[in-house]
Amino acid sequence: EDPEVGSFYYDDGTWSRNLNKNKNCIGIVFDVIENKEWWNENSQTEAFKQVNDDGDYDLKEFKDGFVHGYVVALKDVQDGDSYQFAWMRDPKKPTSANMIVCKTGPYSSSKDPKIYYNGYSNLAKIESIKKGEDNIYEFPAFDACRTYNETAKAPDCSSGWYLPSYDQYKCIGGYTLKNLIYEKFGVCGGEQFQLGRTGTNSTALNTQYWTSSEPNSGSPSNANFVYFSNSTTSCTFSSNQKTYARRVRTILTF
Repeated sequence: EDPEVGSFYYDDGTWSRNLNKNKNCIGIVFDVIENKEWWNENSQTEAFKQVNDDGDYDLKEFKDGFVHGYVVALKDVQDGDSYQFAWMRDPKKPTSANMIVCKTGPYSSSKDPKIYYNGYSNLAKIESIKKGEDNIYEFPAFDACRTYNETAKAPDCSSGWYLPSYDQYKCIGGYTLKNLIYEKFGVCGGEQFQLGRTGTNSTALNTQYWTSSEPNSGSPSNANFVYFSNSTTSCTFSSNQKTYARRVRTILTF
């Protein structure tokens, strides 16, 4: 069967519309690529224009040789007792704001209504910066997505876990879809997002989630984050300093 929004996704790279208790569920499908016939008849570059995903995937590893959709993890990333990670930091100046623009983005706006599923390509940009000879920065929130593999191993026929982009969170956090995801979480042992608060005190930061996107304005010190006010509304977006530690929920492409 083809995947659909709300399908259960397993660590062997398969999925089902009803939970298979004999398999290890690691996430819930939050979006799918429906026009697979068109996808197969066109080049990778042209195909991804449909979903505005410019990720450089190794498509030969994907089931049937194409992208089927996107999965959100069942739980937040945890490192020991901590659930919070800085987006970016200079280890020699951990509280400074001497950040750089990493060119992660863009995302939808009133001037550009396209939807950008570019979390995976944002990760590639970060990895490129990390490999630079002159790089002095660390990217804990991005690294945390990789370490989540120890909690829930991503199958080889997927992209592996990565930090969602602004627009990918917009999809996950929409009122109707969010409630469907929560319903599925209840079936398979997933955990709802923390109820969020505004502000930058420790309590508020512990309820906010990093996206992989920087503001369209090109601010070097800030990145976008999201929080979930309650179960009856969609998520809310804002931006703040990259050095603040916030929560991380990962996604993958399959």
